[in-house]
Amino acid sequence: MTGNRTLGVRLFGLSFFRNPRNVVMLLVIPPVVIYSYGMAMEAVPSALLGDMAAESVGKVNGALFATAFLTGIFGLFQVIDAHHADRRLVVAGFPRLELLVTRLVTITGVSAFIALVSFLVFQQSVSPEAPLVAFAALVVAGLIYGLFGVLIGSLIPRQLEGSLLLVFVADSDVMFGSGLIEWESIVPKLFPLYYPHQVLSSAAFDGSAESGDVLVALGYLAALLVVVSLVFSLVMREGGGALYE
Repeated sequence: MTGNRTLGVRLFGLSFFRNPRNVVMLLVIPPVVIYSYGMAMEAVPSALLGDMAAESVGKVNGALFATAFLTGIFGLFQVIDAHHADRRLVVAGFPRLELLVTRLVTITGVSAFIALVSFLVFQQSVSPEAPLVAFAALVVAGLIYGLFGVLIGSLIPRQLEGSLLLVFVADSDVMFGSGLIEWESIVPKLFPLYYPHQVLSSAAFDGSAESGDVLVALGYLAALLVVVSLVFSLVMREGGGALYE
């Protein structure tokens, strides 16, 4: 089974990176998004940001969004493109767990690559105080949205509908989960990027990270992994199907 998994990861990875459009997207979108967010944040009153530079705060949000959204799109499209083929493999006796692990390992590699690109762009102007922690926060953000992509793609195997839903969630996440909008509510803390944002901001500006934020971010990732595993297993079971096909 390990050989099948390794072969599957290689095939999915090579097919993705052999497409010049995908490579260009991964290399171009992060810097465009990061610098765009940085310029947009310059319009925010400095009183809301304390001692932090508005442009740097914007680039924190931009790096998170670029990493999360691109990895989420990859997870979404990977599951959708292989949806019917995966169903046939399951009917033929291929273990559902092997299929899921293949997807997750590939998503992890892509997430690390996107996070690296975003981090290198981010580092050029922000120079985080704790670079390894900042990079790790981006990887976790990418993995969370990669799992969201798998979840959405498993339930709604349609590229247009799935992409629109992912964009809506990511935009709402950056708006409310960044903490820039002060709510006397627990709602912002429920967004998946809230705690990775806290860790990345602390690593960038203070050189530290609260252990509680790190644990909650990892716990969110672990809980989402359980949910995705259950949904993927149900959708891929013999005789099963997505909610909307």
